[in-house]
Amino acid sequence: MQKILNILLYILLLQVSGNVGAQSKDIITDDYINGIRERYQYQVRNGLLGDCIDSLRLYLLHEEHKIKRAFLHREMAAKFLTWNKLDSSLHYFEKAIHGLGNNKAYDKEKFRIKFSIGNIHVKQKELEKGMTYYLEVLKYFEQKKDSVSIAIIYQNMGSVLSSNGNHKDAERYFLNSLEISKKIESSKSIAIGYNHLARLYINTESQDLGRSIENSLLALKHAKKSKDKLLINQIKGNLGGFYTLNDDFLNAKIYLLDAEKGFAKLDYYNEHIYKNLVRVYAYTNQVDSARYYFNKIDFDKLSESEKEHYGNLANAIQDSDKGLAYYKMMDKYKIKYDSLYRAKLNTQAVELEKKYNLLVKDNEIRKINEQYLREKVNAELLKAENLERSIETQRVQHDLEAQSLALQLSSQAEKDALERNEKLTEINNITTANLALQKQIATISVVFLVLLLLLLVGLIYQNRRRKKLNQQLATQKDKIQLLNRELNHRVKNNLAFMTSLIEMQGRRTSSQEAKEVLQESESRLKALALVHGQLFRSESDTEVNLKTYLQEVILHLKEIFVLDGKPIQFETSIVDCQINAEDAMRLGLIVNELVTNSVKHAFNDIEEPKIQVNTSLDSTGKLHLQYQDNGPLSQEPQEGQVSQTSLGLKLISLLKLQLGDRYMILCE
Repeated sequence: MQKILNILLYILLLQVSGNVGAQSKDIITDDYINGIRERYQYQVRNGLLGDCIDSLRLYLLHEEHKIKRAFLHREMAAKFLTWNKLDSSLHYFEKAIHGLGNNKAYDKEKFRIKFSIGNIHVKQKELEKGMTYYLEVLKYFEQKKDSVSIAIIYQNMGSVLSSNGNHKDAERYFLNSLEISKKIESSKSIAIGYNHLARLYINTESQDLGRSIENSLLALKHAKKSKDKLLINQIKGNLGGFYTLNDDFLNAKIYLLDAEKGFAKLDYYNEHIYKNLVRVYAYTNQVDSARYYFNKIDFDKLSESEKEHYGNLANAIQDSDKGLAYYKMMDKYKIKYDSLYRAKLNTQAVELEKKYNLLVKDNEIRKINEQYLREKVNAELLKAENLERSIETQRVQHDLEAQSLALQLSSQAEKDALERNEKLTEINNITTANLALQKQIATISVVFLVLLLLLLVGLIYQNRRRKKLNQQLATQKDKIQLLNRELNHRVKNNLAFMTSLIEMQGRRTSSQEAKEVLQESESRLKALALVHGQLFRSESDTEVNLKTYLQEVILHLKEIFVLDGKPIQFETSIVDCQINAEDAMRLGLIVNELVTNSVKHAFNDIEEPKIQVNTSLDSTGKLHLQYQDNGPLSQEPQEGQVSQTSLGLKLISLLKLQLGDRYMILCE
């Protein structure tokens, strides 16, 4: 309701200010722009960017002033950029430039828009295009001697060069930006410049943490002078990260916790703060604190590699000190790898990535390897003991042989006795050694069997645990699917109930005009109910079969729209495909409104009314919907009929806008 009142108020203001706008010709004041922004400030504050875009589209429908339309296009582009819809943002920025035309009064505005277009190309990794726009804009603001804009452009150009690995030129642009910012005494711009330098030095091959910390402290000093709370907290977060990498965990905690508190007051989420807090507490073996901040991380905002990395951290926290030690090694490799990757040092980055992946795998099989290493060490010790015994036996034998040689001069009897004694001694030694060896082999076999049994039990336990977890996940998935089906069933039933109420009210109403309005409402609700019916019967929670759905819509329309003595013949050729339920609902409403319009206006003098509804897919995958009736190609509304600005046609126009360029709607 509030949104509708804002739109009506805006239309009234347009009508009242029409003469004033005509007097001021093409000059648009800041008051006009601020007035537009105030109307959707509520949506922006609450993150309702979709509603904000819809409001701007409605303003455009009622705005005929060329320059005002250009400013509205610029506002739409800015909101799409906030929403990270880069292609849509680029489209509306270009429309804004075209709308401003050659009016010299808005040259500055046009170059600001070009600067935003350069930012979009940089976000799309089209760095060369982005730099081309930056240089064009820089030339204009240098002619105008606009120091503030020049400083900002230098900062952006430095960021592009830094991301492309050109750290030397990037540093030059950042230093030039700092020099200009100091001349104009802009504390915020100075802080941003030092912050850029701090991030540059951490991303170089040498990873100069000292210079990064030094520049971050300078950035924080000037940010506090500017009183920009968001910038202050961002710089504190960076400082905490730098101190973490420098193993200065005390200072890291101070700045990171301070930044977290500041962002909470601003209701601003920053996952880098939580990631670095997890890193600090993990490094200092404070498991409970690490787990607390780990649970605050929004995994939807992380890349796939980061999700895997922090998943390893979760396992490490459960594995006490030894698991955290392995995580520290993996984390160090990941930090170094990310830094080198940003600096485009591809060779070293690939090597570090391999080391990191090896550490991950090593962490997974660590326990098994430790058992294997213990067994191997024990085997080597046994082998060494046997070797020592063998050497000792050989030494004894040599001594005996020496004694035998010394006694060769003795009598033959003594020699015989000595030989018998030597043989008995040798047999005794061999027997003793064999008994000891058999005892050791038996002990080793028992230990090996025990270890093997423990390993087998561990594997069985892990397998059962994994099966139990998979079973729980499957049960949760079934519950979610059941709840979605129940929700769609209830929505379908509620819409059917509302349809029945409208139908009953139509039968009790004597006014023909009221009956038509109720009948149109009934058909629209029926189109919505059919989508939820399809979802209830479908295995998918978000997609419906287009052919089945449109055939049900047309069958319902055929039943409720019966002309006197002239049954309507429907001819359909609908492609059999699955589409998003919301898009199917919009297509169903469009077909409903087109059939309603044909019944009301096209078949007055037609003996055999006919309607054709066809869909097809082109080579790019875009869906084409073609609607045609055999009524007159064009006709003026008769007395008592609705005009071209009827609710149905407005609804069709709005639905086409929502469908965007994914669909082509053709009405004949």
